[in-house]
Amino acid sequence: DSQVKDVNRQLLDYAVYCFLDSIHLNERVYQKLVDTGQTVMSLLNNPFSTFSDYDRIRAYIKKCIDVFHSESFAPNKTVSRFTLEFMERKMMKDLGKQGKLEEVYNELFDLLLTISKCTYTLEGDKYLFDLFYGAQVYFSNFEIKSPKVTAEVFENIVQRFIKVVEEMDMKFLNHYRFAYSVVDALKKVYANDKQKSRSWVSMLIPLFKRSCESTIRACYTITSENKAVKWK
Repeated sequence: DSQVKDVNRQLLDYAVYCFLDSIHLNERVYQKLVDTGQTVMSLLNNPFSTFSDYDRIRAYIKKCIDVFHSESFAPNKTVSRFTLEFMERKMMKDLGKQGKLEEVYNELFDLLLTISKCTYTLEGDKYLFDLFYGAQVYFSNFEIKSPKVTAEVFENIVQRFIKVVEEMDMKFLNHYRFAYSVVDALKKVYANDKQKSRSWVSMLIPLFKRSCESTIRACYTITSENKAVKWK
């Protein structure tokens, strides 16, 4: 069993290489590698729905950050298409279903901020919004799978989110109700917990200061659908 897991990890590493590490190659060569990566991902059968090596997962997210942060991204539309496809459909959708936000929140928020500052212009804002949603889909697909984290860990997640709210360009903060989608995901696991009430309340002012449909709805969720903020 350990040998099978090791082989699967190596195959997943190779698939990540095909999609993310080979983007500097000739476009036709990259397309061939992507085809190979697609085959590997099919053989592994949605690996990110069960993969629990979070050191590796964090490293994969950091690869995405490096790709989208690069001034040379994207050299062509083939690269822009398949890096987005891998991040959204192969990785983030299934990672969200694992419900382990405490394991990836730093890298995930870094990724979202990086995308919001991406300098790629060849396909206009529509592509950048699609790219942003490709990471945000983690929260849209978030499911309750893990036990509740400590109040300290929850506070760390909240403070990191607050920094994102303060720094992110408004057009991304409001896109597909991003701020609300994060709060809604947190609510599914961490609402109605007296120990976490201070953390919940601490989100309100930063959200109000960046007022838009998404942040106001997030505030409503915190105050109206969460008993924790009513406990003194």
